Amino acid sequence: ANQARQMEKAMRGQSRLISLAAASFMLTSAVQGAGHPPAFADLDVDGDGQLSASELAALPSRGRLSPEERFSHLDSDGNGYIAPEEMHQARQRRRAHRPTFADLDSDGDGQLSIDEMGSLPPRGDSSVNERFARLDSDANGYISQEELRAGAHRRHQARHAEPDANP
Repeated sequence: ANQARQMEKAMRGQSRLISLAAASFMLTSAVQGAGHPPAFADLDVDGDGQLSASELAALPSRGRLSPEERFSHLDSDGNGYIAPEEMHQARQRRRAHRPTFADLDSDGDGQLSIDEMGSLPPRGDSSVNERFARLDSDANGYISQEELRAGAHRRHQARHAEPDANP
């Protein structure tokens, strides 16, 4: 019984680690310059330390919110600008609501079926079937924790790849 509890505790810790790794790969969270995430510093075209609606509009849409809704959601104090702290708070809220592998694995078999993946929110233009096919590298109809980890790593690499200097 004690060994089973220790194993369950280790699995929960591993699930949390996978969730954190996925969150870090899905969001640009590295800090640069004066404490601004790189995306914030890149978007702050006029360099005033805050984002206007037009500056935020340069962010690619993830399809869930209109640019106006996204701006309103991020501008928590309603002053018409988004400060770095407001962006940070929004990232923290998203991370807090992101399900872990264990949350998604409703039957507890240690792998995700396409039905279990279907509970994830949409991401960009990818359908659940497309996302599942990309992650299921051994094409066995299930996604293991390792496949999920590898997919997050590939996504991170693609997002942070250096632009080709010689087109």
